[in-house]
Amino acid sequence: MPSLFHTNTKIPPERSANAKAKHDVRGDVYSLGVIFWEISADGAPPFPDADFLTSLRICQGERENSIEGTPEEYIELYTQCWDSDRPK
Repeated sequence: MPSLFHTNTKIPPERSANAKAKHDVRGDVYSLGVIFWEISADGAPPFPDADFLTSLRICQGERENSIEGTPEEYIELYTQCWDSDRPK
């Protein structure tokens, strides 16, 4: 059975850490990066079997590993989306 966190993998860490954080385009960019990663993983969600501690680590900057065989340019694209200093 998927955890509650598992259903929220596209929520940017700053929103997970603070429900009152304002929504802006940076959150959309983060979510797009998660979707790009899922495409490279044949639709698998990131961090399967994630628990509360995993959620905390993501809020602190941990990200999913790249999938073997994914083109380097594609990895660079989605990791830039995940960057905590992504521009507005």
